[in-house]
Amino acid sequence: MTEFRELWTSFCELDYRRYVISALIVFLSSFLLVELSLLVVEGVSIPSKEMCGKLAYLIANMSVFFLLLAFLVACSYRVHPLCIRALIKTVIFYVIPMTALQLLYASASDMWLSALEHGVYMVGLTMLIWSVYSLLGSLSMSFDLRKIAVLLIFASMFFNVVLFNEIIENSGDSRPRVINAVLYSNPAIATSFAYDRDILHGQVLYERSVIGQYYYYKYPSVWLSALYHLIAAVLIGMLSVVLTMLKPRREKDEEAEEDEPDKPASTEEEEQGEASAETTSASG
Repeated sequence: MTEFRELWTSFCELDYRRYVISALIVFLSSFLLVELSLLVVEGVSIPSKEMCGKLAYLIANMSVFFLLLAFLVACSYRVHPLCIRALIKTVIFYVIPMTALQLLYASASDMWLSALEHGVYMVGLTMLIWSVYSLLGSLSMSFDLRKIAVLLIFASMFFNVVLFNEIIENSGDSRPRVINAVLYSNPAIATSFAYDRDILHGQVLYERSVIGQYYYYKYPSVWLSALYHLIAAVLIGMLSVVLTMLKPRREKDEEAEEDEPDKPASTEEEEQGEASAETTSASG
């Protein structure tokens, strides 16, 4: 119960007014950066309808790619092992402003629903990253090792359509399930499907992934992908809470085990003292 009280206390101590102002600053800064880049590259400040759709898709890809970096920036050495504050900071400071920026350009090209779907997906992905990071922290893994481990897991999710080629080819009758698992766990696939893009038949992945070349596949629903991420995050988070609650008990048991070998030694000394006392009294 102490862990839950600490989580609730940290949640109530957040200065949400400052968070909202900071989120607005992030949104305006990102908007100015996009407009400045558009002015330098294209020479226009008001993009066309087609250009707005491309910008929204580009922002979606960049935001999901740098999501892990935003989460790690929100973390510090002093956060609670379950780092609930880092999760809230990432959602408020990064996910919400990036989703609002997508909506700004996507609504101009009648793709506001795509931006909304991608925002929901990013919330689910953020919770999944948080749960894995918290699980590693509950296992007493150091801060640097946690960052490296989460980075490797996140990178494997992005490139699994290429890294899992041999696994997919050798999966036999379970190949459709393996392909679905690969597609549902890939953030780039979810982003492309949210904006009606077929990247598996694109120039980059078609010659590198066996899914697009040889096997039947169906792009996963963005809502289902977000739901699966949320379910996985809840299960992993519950395991992290249990391990964090058991950690003080494990430490007490280890300390007790370390003290136990000293007890027989003291008992032997007392027995020797009693024996010597009896010998002295008998001789007297």
